[in-house]
Amino acid sequence: MLQVEIQDLKANPDRFAQGANIEACVENGLGTVSTTLIQRGTIRVGDAFVAGEMSGCVRALIGADGKTRYKEEGPSTPISVVGFDGVPAAGDTLVIAEDDTKARELALNRQKLCYDRS
Repeated sequence: MLQVEIQDLKANPDRFAQGANIEACVENGLGTVSTTLIQRGTIRVGDAFVAGEMSGCVRALIGADGKTRYKEEGPSTPISVVGFDGVPAAGDTLVIAEDDTKARELALNRQKLCYDRS
């Protein structure tokens, strides 16, 4: 922590977001919700993403209090992401894709690889 302060290390907020899924569940009225810690970049409502074998489009970003909704969030922020097609595993990396088609294609390829391994 001291090195971060001395060297003034900061994540770049001007890139596609990347983060780690901490937990995921299905909530009434929202669908699949994943608590994600954003590590790099900025996540915005409407972004297409891939997390493990699941893809989706960000429908809502909900703060840690469960009530506050955001239009975008930057690095070092835990946020609940709504809009998954399925329930991702804890520890999966969430990555923003260029568009929804590429996100679905990448998730499908990951599902095929997982199926082939088992």
